[in-house]
Amino acid sequence: MKGLLSRIFGFDVIAIKNTLAAQNSEKVTKLQERANELAATQVKPLLLQVEFQAIRKQLSIYYLSMPPALPGEELQLEDEQ
Repeated sequence: MKGLLSRIFGFDVIAIKNTLAAQNSEKVTKLQERANELAATQVKPLLLQVEFQAIRKQLSIYYLSMPPALPGEELQLEDEQ
């Protein structure tokens, strides 16, 4: 069964990518190292941090203000009746 990319482009994209990577292994290594360097210097987006803190605060208030959900007298098991 052909992969999705092969069906779209009409040739085996993955095989070509692997062949090119094998032929240029030094360049691939340099690009991977550079990508890792850039990833190490990135910070989380401020909007994402603020929104997650707000959601966590709302959830903690919501769950702390409610009593625990326990079955009441009206919810008895059939064995107990």
